[in-house]
Amino acid sequence: MDWLTSSVWLFAAGYTIIMIVYSIGWIMQKEVPPTINNSSVTRFSILIPCKNEASKIEECLQSILALKYPSTLFEVMVIDDGSEDATVALATNWIKRVSPPFSVQILHNSRVKGKKHALTLGVARASGTHIACTDADCMVPPLWLSLLDRVYQTTPSIQAVAGPVLFHREKGVLQWFQSLDLIGLMGITGAGIRLGWQHMANGANLSYQKNAFASVEGYRDNFEIPSGDDFFLIQKIAATWPKSIFFLKSPAAVVKTMPASDWRSFFYQRLRWGSKNAALPEWPVKLTLAWVFLFCWLLLLSLDPIGWAIKTIVDFIFLGSMAQFWKKESALRWFFPAQILHVLYVAILGIASLFFKKYPWK
Repeated sequence: MDWLTSSVWLFAAGYTIIMIVYSIGWIMQKEVPPTINNSSVTRFSILIPCKNEASKIEECLQSILALKYPSTLFEVMVIDDGSEDATVALATNWIKRVSPPFSVQILHNSRVKGKKHALTLGVARASGTHIACTDADCMVPPLWLSLLDRVYQTTPSIQAVAGPVLFHREKGVLQWFQSLDLIGLMGITGAGIRLGWQHMANGANLSYQKNAFASVEGYRDNFEIPSGDDFFLIQKIAATWPKSIFFLKSPAAVVKTMPASDWRSFFYQRLRWGSKNAALPEWPVKLTLAWVFLFCWLLLLSLDPIGWAIKTIVDFIFLGSMAQFWKKESALRWFFPAQILHVLYVAILGIASLFFKKYPWK
């Protein structure tokens, strides 16, 4: 047996252990039942940072209109980050046409541009005790705030809640690959939080106490990194208040968004996401990312059938359980082409993120 084959088998064994640990953490994570809380008390400020989202902003606001939560207990803040299209005009017209029963403000991030600066402005202007973040290209579920309220009432020590985000309306192999990838990431996120050694979140479904944001000084020291508004904040809060992060394990809490429509936009999107990895403070996250990256490169260099078979079996079992929980079983039809794409994606994007520091963003 040569060194390359030995390395593949070693990393395959480590990968299997990692995924078993994630599976255990996911099982340990308690599911939140999808029922309406009739004694809601939490005051939320919903922050929607946006830039050039004219095609999506009205659908996002309509989903908020359908929330089953007392309108007196939440406000909406649409924070424009320098849109060059009709995003602001459409949001303004929607407010006038619909006259929603809750307060809606449109803020303009007129100073330093960037999502972190936009969110910082929103938090500063928020009147709620708790922040609930989503993106302008997303649709929130009707029970979103009700489920968040239940978490905060049940466990007052919770400082932040990471919620699930999934793709919908997928078409073709690229979008279904992204869907499977995100399904798996939600399982890893929930498991890592439950085990207490890996804290991740998605900014399209993230909530936290306003005071917690101020206590950790928001995005201080992270503004120069284009991505990671969710990761950096959640890890700062976790470091300040151990065991204060909760994952909202419930299909009724899923925020839906659209996957990248073409290879170019997908490539640059994932480059942005990868730009934060080197600066992440938690070593378990870094170790896991490095292990998977090296494993994928070993699979490509060796083409070892045993290594490929192990990864395929392990991923199918894990993704199968995740797809069943999130009611996305149809995504498994694309598993085998997505498996090949996943190895290529991790290997190539991992290298590219080290060299590409500038990229188009809307």
